[in-house]
Amino acid sequence: MQELISHAGQLLFTVLAFLIAFGILVTVHEFGHFLVARLCGVLVLRFSVGMGKPLWKRKFGADQVEFMIAAVPLGGYVMMLDERMVEKVPPDLRHRALNRRPVWQRVLVALAGPAANILLAVLLFWAAYLVGIPGARPVLGAVFPDSPGAAAGLHGGLEIESVEGHPTPTWKVVLLRMMDSYEQGGRIRVWAVSSDYEGEFTLEMGDLTARRMVREGVLEVMGLSREPPMVLGEIIPEGPADLAGLRPGDLVTAVSGQPIPVWSKLGPALAANAGQPLAVEVRRDGELLNLQVIPEARVEADGTQRAVIGVRPDTEPLREWILRHQVLERYPPWDALKRGFEESVLSTVVTGRFLGWLFSGKVPADQLSGPVGIARFSGISARRGLGYYLFFLALFSINLGLLNLLPIPPLDGAHILCAVLEGLRRGRPLPEKLLHATWLMGWGLLLGLLLFVSYNDILNLKLF
Repeated sequence: MQELISHAGQLLFTVLAFLIAFGILVTVHEFGHFLVARLCGVLVLRFSVGMGKPLWKRKFGADQVEFMIAAVPLGGYVMMLDERMVEKVPPDLRHRALNRRPVWQRVLVALAGPAANILLAVLLFWAAYLVGIPGARPVLGAVFPDSPGAAAGLHGGLEIESVEGHPTPTWKVVLLRMMDSYEQGGRIRVWAVSSDYEGEFTLEMGDLTARRMVREGVLEVMGLSREPPMVLGEIIPEGPADLAGLRPGDLVTAVSGQPIPVWSKLGPALAANAGQPLAVEVRRDGELLNLQVIPEARVEADGTQRAVIGVRPDTEPLREWILRHQVLERYPPWDALKRGFEESVLSTVVTGRFLGWLFSGKVPADQLSGPVGIARFSGISARRGLGYYLFFLALFSINLGLLNLLPIPPLDGAHILCAVLEGLRRGRPLPEKLLHATWLMGWGLLLGLLLFVSYNDILNLKLF
């Protein structure tokens, strides 16, 4: 019963974190449209936070704009006077209809929502760096053989100080900078230091594809690991490892000939080999030993089966490693604002590149997340602290802004495209039948996309 209550509490917390995030970002997005429309002289009829049945509404100002809070907190809108939407517009108000405004003003009104999201991201990053974002210094724990990292000469113990000349105080920044600098067949320059060495290392991308990098992870495909080497701690008596002769303090280097220098790679290496002899290579007192281990199958409480060999990590070195490299990335106000601006530019560029890879087929569509995935990340970031949550909100805001620029009805990008096409037609409106058909197709595409990303979320949550 207590476990059920705990899960219910976590679910409620996740839902609230998501609704707060989505509510803030959508409200700011729509306020961008509202503000610029008013500045351009467009008559705004309604500003709604949420969709569906009104919970509260009231009119304000000389124009009697109706402000409303609606029942469904997933979205919002700004209703403007538009002859294409309203059958009869009084002659004295026609000059304030959106469709009567110059093309450049209509483009500005449509751009204002995404621009508001980008500006909000700067402020959120600034606030996050004022509060402080926990992170880890980018110190390499291990480097996999036959990888771009190993070929470049990188090794465990080096700290990555910069990527392509840009400082990298935490692993988070390293990942973003590597994504930003990636080009198939190109190179990424890394400056790394240790207590007795410093120098530049060049990672050759070769045939490394964007698809592999996104699916498997930036560091993984480059052969770099944040984890310390895999030193055995406790050996379960009479377990497979004990019977094979493994001992505490052994450094595992390979399983079945495949390099396995870190703990996170051990489980997948054992997964399909329960009951099958495996060659395990370890280093003990400077000597390389080859031992044979037979993993045993274990059924977990949820019914899943996994292979185990009866070993546990040496927790003290792991704990010491984590504590030694933890940092709190926090800055005074002016420096935090500069970092917020830099982070916004970098995140916008990286997100834009990802969307480009996605629509060009360079990365698989199953990397997209929908409402379920976003809600999950909202809850995770909120539980990690205010700094993490603000950082997540900033990234979410950038994603929302850029996605709205896609030329898919009814997104802002489609309104911009329509306005530009009318301008090229010397102000002649686009055919109504064409607009109607295009808008229907756009809604259908968005609905299909929503179903697809929701299916992705369910698969990633392993609900079935």
